[in-house]
Amino acid sequence: LTYANLADAAQRIIDQMQMTADIREYVGVPATFSFGLARYRAISAVGGQAYLPPRGFDPLELARMLNAGDVNALSAVPTLLRILLSSPERLRWMEIGSQHMTAEEKRRVTELFPNALIVQHYGLTEASRSTFLRLSDAPMDLLGSVGKPVGHTEIELSDDKRIRIRGPHVARTRIDAEGLHSLLDADGWLQTNDLGHMREGHLFFDGRADNLINCGGMKLVPDQ
Repeated sequence: LTYANLADAAQRIIDQMQMTADIREYVGVPATFSFGLARYRAISAVGGQAYLPPRGFDPLELARMLNAGDVNALSAVPTLLRILLSSPERLRWMEIGSQHMTAEEKRRVTELFPNALIVQHYGLTEASRSTFLRLSDAPMDLLGSVGKPVGHTEIELSDDKRIRIRGPHVARTRIDAEGLHSLLDADGWLQTNDLGHMREGHLFFDGRADNLINCGGMKLVPDQ
């Protein structure tokens, strides 16, 4: 990932979430993963404050910090959001990762945090934040989607319904012991193994084209 890739993703996060220097975020996702590291970049860029939980996400710690006014924002994956938190009215910003959530679950999250600007993203480490969905603005029939591309990001589907991504945030190469290898085709598209469909410009995630399992951010092959 180049500096330009990272900067593009951070700026679109800031724009979509209308982030200001007032943000004080409990970063409930690991800083060593793309999701968490991008939160620290975006928060730093607007002059806000980010809290790194010493033991990882702790709902009781978050509840105490919300009650005390120490934090007013949260980044978390859907699994963590299924834990009922206290003092939801103090939360002003939230970004949700791209694990599957039903439209009904998203509706309940907006009810739980009525004053927060909540966005969900879809993307990969090599193409972070490829789409955004602002939950409070989405009609119910589009709430099940993962949003639409913003900025210079482009999304299309291959003939077999695999999601393809192109834009200034996409990494160009991968590295291994033999050197650099291109990630993109001749037209600059990154081919994913995620399946999807489009409706009204919004992307709906339909699962994986392979059997790869995402468990806490780690990719697992069933045969192993």
